[in-house]
Amino acid sequence: MKGQAHFIEFVLVTLLSIVLVAAIAFLIFGFYRNITENDARQSLRQISIQVSDEATRLYNVARGSRAQPTNYTSLLISEVNLNLPRQISNKNYDVILVSASQLVPIISAVTVNNTNISSVISNSNAKVLTRLDADPDIEVEYDIPNIDVSVQGRANNGQNATLRYYRYNINGTIYDTIVLGPYDIIVSISGVS
Repeated sequence: MKGQAHFIEFVLVTLLSIVLVAAIAFLIFGFYRNITENDARQSLRQISIQVSDEATRLYNVARGSRAQPTNYTSLLISEVNLNLPRQISNKNYDVILVSASQLVPIISAVTVNNTNISSVISNSNAKVLTRLDADPDIEVEYDIPNIDVSVQGRANNGQNATLRYYRYNINGTIYDTIVLGPYDIIVSISGVS
């Protein structure tokens, strides 16, 4: 009986030790995961603010330009390199520029004294989306305030993270847009059918 009591005591102490070590490991893992998520979220927010600030600065510099592209051409008015980090918390990430209302411009055609005004003013409600490509799924959305041009484009892991301000002319109508990344094609939705 005495040998069985020692064996049972040994098994119970071993099981209790295993449960205690597992509980401590889960607490440490949870703490590490929270710290990593908070660090990633803060870094994504900082990148969103940086992209938003640079887009606003680029817009303010370029909107004063009087350059007029010829019909069916575009002009690069200004550009800025963002110098974004390669990874956030050792994870890959994306930065995406989005115009929330690309489908419905506020003013699409204005005629004053039988003269067509050729600029289109749109309410882009521009946003910067930054997100991690891996677990944990974290996405940060940040508004780009006070710009009335469309935005588009994407940068992965800080590579090719250049903001460009283009002015283009389609059939006599002048449009401005801010593009993020190495894209050569500017997309503008004119209608939905």
